[in-house]
Amino acid sequence: MCHTISRLSTKNLQIIKNHAYECPSAGLVVAPYPTQDILATAYLRFKAEGLLPLFFHEDETPLDLYQFLTWCMEAAGYMMGAYQQQGDQLICTGIGKVGKPHSMGGGYQKAEVAMMFFREFQVRDLTMPTCQMMIEMVFDRTNLDVLFGTTAERNRAALRFMKAIGFEYAKIGCFTTWQGQMCATYASWMSEEKWRTVSPFIL
Repeated sequence: MCHTISRLSTKNLQIIKNHAYECPSAGLVVAPYPTQDILATAYLRFKAEGLLPLFFHEDETPLDLYQFLTWCMEAAGYMMGAYQQQGDQLICTGIGKVGKPHSMGGGYQKAEVAMMFFREFQVRDLTMPTCQMMIEMVFDRTNLDVLFGTTAERNRAALRFMKAIGFEYAKIGCFTTWQGQMCATYASWMSEEKWRTVSPFIL
C-alpha cells in the first residue's frame, strides 16, 4: 500500500515498498541503500562516460572500483539510488551519498552530500526533482540538521544547479583544483529548517 506523505498540485511523493520514495507524476524513484551490484555498475558507467575525474576532481588519479565502493559504503553514511520508471522497469539514473555525520555542538549534526547522475540523465527535469527527493529523504530518515557540499567555481553547471535547489553558498578563493588547476570553490549548505520552507513536498 502506498502512503502519501506530502503533496502539491504538481508533485505527489509517496512511500512505496522497501521504504523508497516515488514521484509518480515524473516516474521517479529514490531508494535507500543500493546494492553493491548497482554501485559497481554505476562506477563502470561513470568511468566509461569520463565522469569520475569531474566528480572526484581533487584526486590525483581516478578512483578504482574498490576505492569507489569503499567511499560509497562509508560507515554511518547514507546511500541512495535514483531511478526512472521506463515501462515495467526501473532504470538507474545515478546515486546520492551523505557522508558520516559531524557534530556541530549543541546537539546538532551536519554531513557532506554528493549527488551524481549519468550523462544521459543530466537534464533539469529529471535531476531537479530527484535531488529534491533525496534531500527530503535524508531529512526525513536521519538526525541531520545541515547538509553541506563544495563545488569548484569552474563547474558552472553544478553551481547553477546548486543555486536552483536553494542551497545557501559562499565563495572561498583558491580552495580546490579543477582539471589540475587551482581555482576557487563555493561552500554550500542547506539546513533542515530552511528545507522545510522551500521543499516542494510540503508535509
